[in-house]
Amino acid sequence: MRKAILLLLASLALSITGAGPILAQDWPMFHHDLQNTGYTTSTSPSTNNVLWSYPTGDEVSSSPAVAEGYVFLGSRDHNVYCLRASDGKLMWSYKTGGFVDSSPAVAEGAVFVGSLDHNVYCLRASDGKLMWSYPTEGSVRSSPAVAEGKVFVGSDDRKVYCLRASDGSLIWSYPTLVEVKSSPAVANEKVFVGSFDRKVYCLRASNGKLIWSYLTGGPVYSSPAVAEGRVFVGSFDGNVYCLDASNGKLIWSYPTGSSIESSPAVAKGKVFVGSDDHNVYCLDASNGKLIWSYGTGWSVDPSPAVADGKVFVGGGDHKVYCFGSEELGGITTGLVAYPNPFSLSRDSSLTFSGSSVPYAKIQIFTLGGELVRTLEDKYGTSQISWDGKNERGDKVARGTYIYVTKDTRGKIAIVE
Repeated sequence: MRKAILLLLASLALSITGAGPILAQDWPMFHHDLQNTGYTTSTSPSTNNVLWSYPTGDEVSSSPAVAEGYVFLGSRDHNVYCLRASDGKLMWSYKTGGFVDSSPAVAEGAVFVGSLDHNVYCLRASDGKLMWSYPTEGSVRSSPAVAEGKVFVGSDDRKVYCLRASDGSLIWSYPTLVEVKSSPAVANEKVFVGSFDRKVYCLRASNGKLIWSYLTGGPVYSSPAVAEGRVFVGSFDGNVYCLDASNGKLIWSYPTGSSIESSPAVAKGKVFVGSDDHNVYCLDASNGKLIWSYGTGWSVDPSPAVADGKVFVGGGDHKVYCFGSEELGGITTGLVAYPNPFSLSRDSSLTFSGSSVPYAKIQIFTLGGELVRTLEDKYGTSQISWDGKNERGDKVARGTYIYVTKDTRGKIAIVE
């Protein structure tokens, strides 16, 4: 069965000129950058308008790379594709000997990608011509990272490889105990990568020497993200870990309800990650505290992407989710919520009032971070009322809830 690649963008403004610095709107490798942050300052679609689709011969598990006006990705039909970003026209394709689940990295006019045929490939970005290939001894699901003339990638043969980008010659390899499906992150001349031997490794980029390793409670399929001197990564033990990038010491961990294959995205002091417990989590990057979570219909293995103030992530329930971070406005001083406690049987509504109420937005969450209701004042009145119901119109359960505005946060007690 043929599978379509869809490009859902409201607008597209990618350079189609020669090589140059990475543009804000480019996404040239897995999770955007060498640190695997999954974050870009570019704008994102505001509608579901499909500009084009391109049919491949099988499932597309590879994440696209976007650079210099072109889209590069792999398919389980064994091909690596280059499509024109503006209209989806096929520019070239290159056939490997196996599934291409690895996500391409684009750097210095070349495309670097792994295949389940055990090889790492370097293709010329302009025409797809093979420049070199390097044979490992296992399937390469890991997505390459390219930095300072070096290609870093993991293999199911239990090794992390560093290859010379110009000719594919081996610079060093580091043996782990089990296969390496995680995609490396590179920061400050260090390589961070997970392994199915339950460890997160920090290696010196120049020679592959071990700087530190951290043992989790399960295999590490998740790819580390590095930001502000910290390493964020998930594990099959169900935990999200935050480690000190310099020495590997644990700063905090957050337990989800099941294994984590998703790779965290880090943006503006927040960590976004999916879990096999069906939830998407937003955590405080400084201390690991839950900011919010959202329950989907199935496991969330894909890795979130953050752009234009929105978080995008796919789920096993065949849906793509977009979480908006639209700034909450309104009430900034003298906020009062009355009556509090609020009785579901006695009180008709709970009223928020304050000195700067007009055109405010208030969001109400459970203590677990699930959004219950969004309230808006569209008419510039002096108060906003809540009837104690969720977005579906059902009365909420008894308990404690959190309300949030632009500058205010508080608690509401709900009683019968």
